[in-house]
Amino acid sequence: MGIWGTGIYSNDLAEDVKDACKSIFAYYEVEEGNKKILDIYTDVLNQKCIDNDYASFWYALSDWQWKHGMLTESVKAKALELLAVYAGIDDWIETGNRRDIAKRKKVIESLSTQLQQPQPPIKKPVLRFAKPKHKPGDIIIFKATEYVDEWESAWHIKNIRPPFMFESTLISKSEYEDINGYNAHGKYMAILCVGSQKEAYSEYIPDVFHEYSEYVWYDYLSTQKPSVEQLSSCGFLPAIKWCLKDFNKEITDSVSWVYRFILPSELFKQNNYYEFARKEFLIAEVARFNQLFSCKTYSKDYYDGEVLTSMFYTAFEEKNRMELINLQVDNLLDPKMSNPVFLRPSEVDKALKRFFPR
Repeated sequence: MGIWGTGIYSNDLAEDVKDACKSIFAYYEVEEGNKKILDIYTDVLNQKCIDNDYASFWYALSDWQWKHGMLTESVKAKALELLAVYAGIDDWIETGNRRDIAKRKKVIESLSTQLQQPQPPIKKPVLRFAKPKHKPGDIIIFKATEYVDEWESAWHIKNIRPPFMFESTLISKSEYEDINGYNAHGKYMAILCVGSQKEAYSEYIPDVFHEYSEYVWYDYLSTQKPSVEQLSSCGFLPAIKWCLKDFNKEITDSVSWVYRFILPSELFKQNNYYEFARKEFLIAEVARFNQLFSCKTYSKDYYDGEVLTSMFYTAFEEKNRMELINLQVDNLLDPKMSNPVFLRPSEVDKALKRFFPR
């Protein structure tokens, strides 16, 4: 368990418990929610020793419930039992840091006092769902702002990640560091909404979903603002989705070409990094993309984007790589064209170790 401070929530497990509470007690009533969270943390609660993980679970649960007016007598009694003997303090004692030991003891004593006070009125969390920002057929045309700070420099592809996942030796042996690529500062780009995707709201509650608009990236980058007619003759750019079975062990699950991506609605609020030139609607563009994509054998999965700058980089990265070695990515316009083939997952792992030997 990661520990970064002496506070109730200054460790990974306590943070996870807090996040679980936000979802569970928004959906379930208190008694049923308690059964759910105790079941989730069975492994921690059934261990033979009372360590900091065990104590942190009860400290976090009792604190969160008290603050939301949901503290049950059973949770309160268990937490007070542990607090009375400073359960979990051994992790701080082992460090030998007297100041942190004293701080942790003070936190424990403060929580014990708090739990014995009348709790505030019940404050049930609210499930807040992400909703699609755009509808299928919406074309969003925007321009990257001129370079201002380090964040905006993300509109400039200055290097690309190692090409270790490709089957082609022409690609895998190509240069990949400090390559000057596309510079989008002051240039126009466009994305097309082609639908929406649902994602589970929380692993702890069933049949509750966020829904995000799903987009594809036009193969367009110019100082000239595009017309709808221009975009209607453009192709669409792919990205590489590299998934790991176990991030810590770097075991590859799959590598695939994807064309769709999702973005959160909050992204489209006014900001200083790009300006939205205009929005058009043309449902025929969705049909055109679907028809072009249906003729190919690429993954129907999607890329989970966070910001437009990272999606720009992801979309134009492979286009840049291929052009540097006189190849092209498949923008779907040519029925006979296909993107380069990837190594099998086990081979990707071997190639990765050659690029980054430990």
